Amino acid sequence: MHLVLNEARNVSVDYYGLDQPSKASAVMILPGGGYGFVSPRESAPIAEAFNEQGYQALVLNYSVAEHRGYHNALDDVMQAFEAIAAHQADWRIDPTQVILIGFSAGGHLAAAYASTAKTYRPQLVILGYACILDSMNELLQLKAPSLDTLVTADNPPTFLFGTAEDGLVPVDNTLAFMTALSRAKVPFEGHIFQFGPHGLSLGTARSADGDSEQIDPHYATWFPRCLEWIDRQDV
Repeated sequence: MHLVLNEARNVSVDYYGLDQPSKASAVMILPGGGYGFVSPRESAPIAEAFNEQGYQALVLNYSVAEHRGYHNALDDVMQAFEAIAAHQADWRIDPTQVILIGFSAGGHLAAAYASTAKTYRPQLVILGYACILDSMNELLQLKAPSLDTLVTADNPPTFLFGTAEDGLVPVDNTLAFMTALSRAKVPFEGHIFQFGPHGLSLGTARSADGDSEQIDPHYATWFPRCLEWIDRQDV
């Protein structure tokens, strides 16, 4: 199902629903794309992978390109949560039990929303090779604070992963957010893989789109590790 949230900014949500989800939580996915586009490799493949594990899944196509903007994007996530609340019965999703997962620029948005939301706070947060530091603003063509400075004790438990070889979003971004979570005493788990370029998504053929360089079995272990982490959370 495709639902338009803001026609003027081309914002929409794609619902990947199960008739009988086995998990109480749902996943909202924020793909990467540098706020220039929404990456298809971090959209349907991620939603389908979570579907197979019993989760309802949503992909948010947030404001990008000429509509990009820090506050626009935060508003898009809020509208997505409001849509979940409005469709709670037919989508079989509790808006208080939503796991927010973001990749790269989508990770930037997920981290920003998780640190600033006043209502509809995510249950858990997953950040894949996320942009965090304000040194990334030029690349993202965005005006945003360093997101590690926004972390408080109210941040949700967070799972983070990335690669030390990432040449586009330095691993310092992930490490900075881990440090901020640690200082705020927010539960977190982080995995830094030595090898792998930026944007590996699942790291399997499912998300590689025919590119063998996007397949890395060791890096791909982030997904089962993440599932185990979710199951161990007291939420």
